[in-house]
Amino acid sequence: MTGLGAALRQVRRFNDAITAYTQAADTFRELDDRHGEGTALNNLGITRELRRSRGLLALWRRITRRRDEPARERIRL
Repeated sequence: MTGLGAALRQVRRFNDAITAYTQAADTFRELDDRHGEGTALNNLGITRELRRSRGLLALWRRITRRRDEPARERIRL
Protein backbone atom coordinates (compact mmCIF):
# COMPACT_ATOMS: atom_id res chain seq x y z
CA MET A 1 0.00 0.00 0.00
CA THR A 2 2.93 2.36 0.41
CA GLY A 3 3.53 2.00 -3.33
CA LEU A 4 -0.06 2.99 -3.99
CA GLY A 5 0.32 5.99 -1.69
CA ALA A 6 3.49 7.04 -3.51
CA ALA A 7 1.80 6.79 -6.90
CA LEU A 8 -1.19 8.81 -5.70
CA ARG A 9 1.06 11.44 -4.14
CA GLN A 10 3.01 11.70 -7.40
CA VAL A 11 -0.17 12.62 -9.30
CA ARG A 12 -1.14 15.05 -6.50
CA ARG A 13 -4.14 13.04 -5.26
CA PHE A 14 -3.16 13.84 -1.70
CA ASN A 15 -6.38 12.78 0.06
CA ASP A 16 -6.30 9.35 -1.61
CA ALA A 17 -2.59 9.00 -0.82
CA ILE A 18 -3.27 9.83 2.84
CA THR A 19 -5.90 7.09 2.94
CA ALA A 20 -3.50 4.58 1.39
CA TYR A 21 -0.66 5.46 3.80
CA THR A 22 -3.02 5.26 6.79
CA GLN A 23 -4.21 1.81 5.71
CA ALA A 24 -0.62 0.72 5.13
CA ALA A 25 0.43 1.90 8.60
CA ASP A 26 -2.50 0.01 10.15
CA THR A 27 -1.61 -3.16 8.24
CA PHE A 28 2.06 -2.97 9.20
CA ARG A 29 1.07 -2.37 12.82
CA GLU A 30 -1.12 -5.50 12.80
CA LEU A 31 1.80 -7.49 11.35
CA ASP A 32 4.13 -6.04 14.01
CA ASP A 33 6.34 -4.67 11.22
CA ARG A 34 7.75 -1.58 12.91
CA HIS A 35 9.95 -0.61 9.97
CA GLY A 36 7.04 -0.76 7.50
CA GLU A 37 4.79 1.13 9.90
CA GLY A 38 7.43 3.82 10.39
CA THR A 39 7.91 4.20 6.65
CA ALA A 40 4.16 4.50 6.08
CA LEU A 41 3.80 7.05 8.88
CA ASN A 42 6.74 9.08 7.56
CA ASN A 43 5.20 9.15 4.08
CA LEU A 44 1.84 10.04 5.62
CA GLY A 45 3.39 13.07 7.33
CA ILE A 46 5.12 14.21 4.15
CA THR A 47 1.89 13.89 2.17
CA ARG A 48 -0.12 15.83 4.74
CA GLU A 49 2.46 18.62 4.62
CA LEU A 50 2.33 18.69 0.82
CA ARG A 51 -1.46 18.92 0.92
CA ARG A 52 -1.27 21.78 3.43
CA SER A 53 1.39 23.59 1.40
CA ARG A 54 -0.69 23.30 -1.76
CA GLY A 55 -3.61 24.93 0.03
CA LEU A 56 -1.41 27.73 1.33
CA LEU A 57 0.03 28.31 -2.14
CA ALA A 58 -3.46 28.56 -3.65
CA LEU A 59 -4.49 31.00 -0.92
CA TRP A 60 -1.39 33.15 -1.49
CA ARG A 61 -2.08 33.26 -5.23
CA ARG A 62 -5.69 34.37 -4.64
CA ILE A 63 -4.60 37.07 -2.19
CA THR A 64 -1.87 38.46 -4.42
CA ARG A 65 -4.13 38.35 -7.46
CA ARG A 66 -6.76 40.41 -5.64
CA ARG A 67 -4.15 42.85 -4.39
CA ASP A 68 -2.82 43.37 -7.93
CA GLU A 69 -6.20 43.79 -9.62
CA PRO A 70 -6.59 47.52 -8.89
CA ALA A 71 -3.06 48.16 -10.16
CA ARG A 72 -3.87 46.37 -13.40
CA GLU A 73 -6.95 48.52 -13.85
CA ARG A 74 -4.89 51.72 -13.36
CA ILE A 75 -2.39 50.56 -15.97
CA ARG A 76 -5.17 50.11 -18.53
CA LEU A 77 -6.34 53.70 -18.06
